[in-house]
Amino acid sequence: MQFPPPTDGGSSRSPLGDIRMTTINKKFIEWACSFSGCDGGNIHSNIWIVGIEWGVNKGNDEDKDYYLVELPSEIEKGKIKLPPDLYNWKESITNKYGIGVAKLFCSLINHDVDDYKKKIELLKGSEIFKLNLYPIAFQNTDNQLWDQYNLKNITGFYDKDLFRIWCLFNRFPFFSDLTRDYNPELIICTGISYLSDFILFFGGEKSLNKKIECGEIKPNSSSNNKYIRQYYWAKLNNITKIVIIPFFSGRYGLNSNYLIEEMGKQIRRIIS
Repeated sequence: MQFPPPTDGGSSRSPLGDIRMTTINKKFIEWACSFSGCDGGNIHSNIWIVGIEWGVNKGNDEDKDYYLVELPSEIEKGKIKLPPDLYNWKESITNKYGIGVAKLFCSLINHDVDDYKKKIELLKGSEIFKLNLYPIAFQNTDNQLWDQYNLKNITGFYDKDLFRIWCLFNRFPFFSDLTRDYNPELIICTGISYLSDFILFFGGEKSLNKKIECGEIKPNSSSNNKYIRQYYWAKLNNITKIVIIPFFSGRYGLNSNYLIEEMGKQIRRIIS
């Protein structure tokens, strides 16, 4: 059975019913398989820190500007070059995730986590390289914003799930090759529910036979939340180790200075 061809940027119905097919924006392909979704820093750094995707504030005018103006403009430019070798520590601590990164970095260098604000004043921005699995910013993982701002017309994907599957086979290989080119000593990924995504993102098909270790962090005795946090790590090659840790927020995340400090200690042991 042959399906009718999709129109450029549009969709069509198949004889099987309401199956929508779209044409992927060629500029989007160039954009997604490049440094889109990266926050900058020093790619030659020994430490790469990785999130899922950029966050946005829910429902305000800045969101609308991002999806209707900024994002289409960025995609239209096509391939994104390597960001400047500076990570903006001061700007990063205006949000919870950035604060978590700053505190974890302090723990990694054996500095007092409580004193993270003073420490980042001394940092140049070349200490880490910060990037994300996926290039488009979202507040959460559902399809609401995809439908609300009609991102199908911008990208060519009917929904967010298809976009992410496409990234798995097309965007991820770009970064797995990048990892082998630069060989950072340590890659820290936030979000253990995305364990397989992170492993494939940085190791590609060569990571499928890697042994993945699991570790635990117990809360301190004074905590009301007795949930034991898990994390995972593996060797991608003789130089690079990848550690997948919980988010910095939420009931089951690294939501206290104690837990972040302990996580840093565990990572120090792994890389030593």
